Amino acid sequence: MIYDFIARWGAVAPNRVALVDIDQGRRLTYRALDDRVGRLGVALLQGLGLRPGDRVAAVTGGRFEVFELYFACVRAGLLFVPLNTRLAAPRMQAILDDAAPAALVYDDEHAELAHTLRPGRELVGVALGGRRGAPGDVGYEELIARASGRPDRAIDLEDVGLVLYTSGTTGFSKGVQIPWRQVVFNAVNTALACDLTRHDSVLAMLPLFHTGGLHVLATPVFHRGGRVVLTAGFDPERTVSLLNVEGITTTIAVPTMYQALLDAGIERATLTTARALLCGGAPCPHPLIERYHASGLPLRQGYGLTEAGPNCFTMSPLEGPHRVGSVGWPAFHSEAKLVDDHGREVPAGTPGELLLRGPHLMAGYFRKPELTATAIDADGWLHTGDVLVRREDGAFYVVDRKKEMFISGGENVYPAAVEMVLADHPDLAMVAVVALDDARWGQVGVAAVVPKAGATPPTPDALKAWAKARLASYEVPKGWRVLDALPLNSSGKIDKAAVRRLVETP
Repeated sequence: MIYDFIARWGAVAPNRVALVDIDQGRRLTYRALDDRVGRLGVALLQGLGLRPGDRVAAVTGGRFEVFELYFACVRAGLLFVPLNTRLAAPRMQAILDDAAPAALVYDDEHAELAHTLRPGRELVGVALGGRRGAPGDVGYEELIARASGRPDRAIDLEDVGLVLYTSGTTGFSKGVQIPWRQVVFNAVNTALACDLTRHDSVLAMLPLFHTGGLHVLATPVFHRGGRVVLTAGFDPERTVSLLNVEGITTTIAVPTMYQALLDAGIERATLTTARALLCGGAPCPHPLIERYHASGLPLRQGYGLTEAGPNCFTMSPLEGPHRVGSVGWPAFHSEAKLVDDHGREVPAGTPGELLLRGPHLMAGYFRKPELTATAIDADGWLHTGDVLVRREDGAFYVVDRKKEMFISGGENVYPAAVEMVLADHPDLAMVAVVALDDARWGQVGVAAVVPKAGATPPTPDALKAWAKARLASYEVPKGWRVLDALPLNSSGKIDKAAVRRLVETP
């Protein structure tokens, strides 16, 4: 039980509420959650006949059973593989080919999809609801009801109980193996950074097939014995209400969601309990941060990735010159450094690739030792592929993805840095900058912009003039596209590949 914090809180504070599923109307105490997780672990091994090391895939929306499956797999020595339900079927098929699961769990909404994924695979089907994807599939609640006790094994810190497939924006999705060590130390780092206690309640509204939904705040709050309030999706108006009704102290969202909350009137709401609003997934526009702070809402820019945590920096203290644009200092149990293309550490003020080292790193990519060796070097440093800059006071600032950077006329251009400046335009709601090939300059930037509601769309010439006054000449986009909306991926980030296809169309 030493590393099983659900079991520990089940014994220490059995009647404390651990998990609230708003959409299903379920509230589980730590005792109930511990009991169900234990019996589910036994059911997976004895009821379904799975063996340690087998994979359990799930295609489901955000619901409390996802956490039960996760913790049960850790206890049983299995690997939980939550599938991104927003992927096209061929992408899901490719992930299943790679993961080769022995069981597939699905809800009513995805029963038909689960059925289409199964031909040619020997899978045990488990239905969360009343719909059965195939004859012979077993009901989830039936499994738990028939089982008792808990798996007869102790959790080791190096146990891998979760495989998360990355969004694949820079290539084919890779399965990131999450060891329990990473979960525990990310929880410790997060608790220290955000002053989490057992009194905290997190609103979990990011997808549970991403590390953001599982690990930015949910597992850290479980680790501290707090309360996780879960919603299946994001509705801005309902979110503003839930922040008050459920006494939420902290949550995590991406910049587009925080903008939607502003549109839904969060500035006018009286939030008496919220004290830490975390923003991740993409650089947070400076005007957005300023607007939240001006309203007394403590918005914190974060940085992380599936392979490392995901909470890699701390913005404590929240006040100071670092507040806007910075992700702060490395997390307590973490090392960070910035290097050039030759692996040499760069001085303060010089952009470099971020390398991370510490107990919060992944155990490697699933069945891909060559990729693992490329990502984590012989000295234990994870090469993130992200470009950051460190100021003299030690605070770090995100510049861009290394792969997003392009060279125009011999100069390095970081799209995220350009987007930050363009986001200050008073008539623009969203901005994305991508690179296109150019016969003269090699590559040039093209900006796709969405005007604010009610604003007159600015002309390309006006935008170019505005940008020229604030950017270096080589940073000013050479092309402009005014759109009604920007395409988003499954985690709410701007889908740069889709934007590129849009701007390539004459």
